[in-house]
Amino acid sequence: MLRMIVLDEMGISPLTNLSAVSKRKQQKVEALILNKWETPYADIKKIFDAIICDDILDPRVCDVENLPCLDIGVPDLPEDYKEMLKEQGDLI
Repeated sequence: MLRMIVLDEMGISPLTNLSAVSKRKQQKVEALILNKWETPYADIKKIFDAIICDDILDPRVCDVENLPCLDIGVPDLPEDYKEMLKEQGDLI
């Protein structure tokens, strides 16, 4: 949340991958995040929600086709959970 807030305040898209920006900007983002670390959660959530709802997902400007999407793969289930699913017939 703080990363997105800081990027927005810097005038950088909150969806920016930080590995794609200069080391100097990365360090600035880190410093600004540390400065906001003690901000009450309610304030952070309010600002974050505004960024998401009013900027990123605003139907007037949001193009779902251009939103970044990461393939995180399939999680590896714990063995006991796999056994339970096999017993229920939900896992092949």
